[in-house]
Amino acid sequence: MTAGLLWWASERAPEAQAFRKLEQDSWTGTIDAAPYSDVSPAWDSTEPVTTFVSEVSVTRWDIPLYNVVITFPSYLFYNKEQGAVFTFTPQSGYSLPPPLLSTSYFFRLWGTYIGSDYPVSYKGYKHVDIELTYQDPDELGGVQESTLKLYRYAPIVGGDDWVLQPGSVDPTHNRACFETDQSGVFGLGGYGSQIFFPLVARSGTMRSSGMDDGGGKHRVR
Repeated sequence: MTAGLLWWASERAPEAQAFRKLEQDSWTGTIDAAPYSDVSPAWDSTEPVTTFVSEVSVTRWDIPLYNVVITFPSYLFYNKEQGAVFTFTPQSGYSLPPPLLSTSYFFRLWGTYIGSDYPVSYKGYKHVDIELTYQDPDELGGVQESTLKLYRYAPIVGGDDWVLQPGSVDPTHNRACFETDQSGVFGLGGYGSQIFFPLVARSGTMRSSGMDDGGGKHRVR
């Protein structure tokens, strides 16, 4: 049993070190931003908000200041019956890598166990639900609502990585709903409008043609 635990700890050590560095750098303001652009928070305030999350019951955290609702399931953590403290903080200085376009909705969701500074670890089959409401599609920086996705920042050696989080978007109510199984920095983004030309056949190959025959139809040239 002891040998198994030591093997698991050694396997997870690089990941734990990365998260601890992310935690420390976040407090000192020294996180290296992705080099694509500087995106300011969509919200008027950037003040962090904090809540207690119980281990033994569902916690629904409504944050009206930021139009965000976060739901934590019961028994989310590994062997920590005392629960945890979570902090939500709007972020700037991040952007998603092209061809993705970034909105101005970037935030940090971070939790530590009660009585310690150690970051929480979710059980593998559990996830946290995040519901974010944006006021107007014009706030999305050219991103098409139908392509909106949530990405989690995952620093790696030699660069940055953004991990797609499962979820969906309700354009009727300007609402984006996602789930995640880790804490960290998150960003909302997607793709802009794109124009696709139909493919036409020529000499046994397929190519795109932008020519019009005057009747609204594309023709082979």
